[in-house]
Amino acid sequence: MDFQNQTLVQNQKCKLTGIDFQNTVSGVSDSIRRYGITDGEYVAVQMQSGIEYFVAVFALANVGAIPVLIPTRLRSEQIQNILDQYNIPVVLKALPPYTEGKKSLRHDLHESEIVLFTSGTNTVPKAVVLTFQNFIENALGSNKNIPFGPGDHWLVNLPLYHVGGISVFFRALVGGGCAYFSSINDPAISHISMVHTQLFRYIQNPFQTYFKAVLLGGSSFPNALVDSAAQAGLPIYRSYGMTEMASQITTTQMGLDLDTSGRLLASRELKIVNGEILVRGKTLFKGFLDQATSPFDADGWYHTHDLGHFQRENLIVTGRKDRMFVCGGENIQPETIEKILLNYPGVFQTRVISIPDPEYGYVPLAYVEAEKFNSNHLQDYLKERLSGLHIPKEILPFSQLPENLKTSKDL
Repeated sequence: MDFQNQTLVQNQKCKLTGIDFQNTVSGVSDSIRRYGITDGEYVAVQMQSGIEYFVAVFALANVGAIPVLIPTRLRSEQIQNILDQYNIPVVLKALPPYTEGKKSLRHDLHESEIVLFTSGTNTVPKAVVLTFQNFIENALGSNKNIPFGPGDHWLVNLPLYHVGGISVFFRALVGGGCAYFSSINDPAISHISMVHTQLFRYIQNPFQTYFKAVLLGGSSFPNALVDSAAQAGLPIYRSYGMTEMASQITTTQMGLDLDTSGRLLASRELKIVNGEILVRGKTLFKGFLDQATSPFDADGWYHTHDLGHFQRENLIVTGRKDRMFVCGGENIQPETIEKILLNYPGVFQTRVISIPDPEYGYVPLAYVEAEKFNSNHLQDYLKERLSGLHIPKEILPFSQLPENLKTSKDL
């Protein structure tokens, strides 16, 4: 279906149809060519989220360059380290002056590469090489499960360097909906992705009575909060995804099996071997930038290091292989502690790590963001529900968590 005349992207001052967007990209492409950017050259995109960000990504791809989406949340020295490590001399921080063009975009644009960085548990983010086609396939599977078409507005409320942000545009591109920049309480919003804190605050103070879809990423949402949201009438979808698969892998159907991460979406494959989740399919990334060894096994599967199992056809994610540690001879999965803490009233988010201990080898340390933070009350709450070795040595405010240990979910 042709959506060229549908509004593709919009903010409070501007909206572009598919044709408008193509013409804008064409004009910016001509300007970029004049700067001597060559085919196959990596160009860092370090811009504020907005319509111009989408234009920049597509214009770079249209001239044959490879956009590298820089996480602006990183410190300046971290960003410089990335630019040095991958030898990226050109940084695009704003669109160059341009006049609207009328040329068609390159026919093989879907094969263009784009580089995003992981936002998971690794202390050093990995550079993930995806293609536009990976995002298109992901969007087609998403839209089949969560209808998103003409007249719909999906709020872009995650950074565009994040897979959960940039993927909204591709859902709009293939479905005819609109990637929408606005405030979270805008009544025009039909679709929204929420993190834990946003959902909690919405339940406390609802600001809108109608959504078509509310997408929740990751397994960190306590079931009690999700149940409250569903009982409040929100059309909840829970999902499991990652940067390496261009966003969603599994997602629930609306309001069903909300204690799981849902069923496998189209164009993806998933299996579990020895408790570990393995993935492949049309949304699978090409590899890591500047890494000589393949990240895939002989059969093309990517080993995610996530742990999980199936409950009928629905996936349940239980933790990470690389987060488990041994405390006094007992295997401790930090996610077990996190899930209990998230069920404590008023807790927004939490992170449990391991720290060295002379007696036990390693012990858990917890960071918690809550409406009313009280470490003693949280300790007592855990002691009623967990065995002794699972009780954190300390519970600290979430604001003290080192930046490189914070994670975001791939929606």
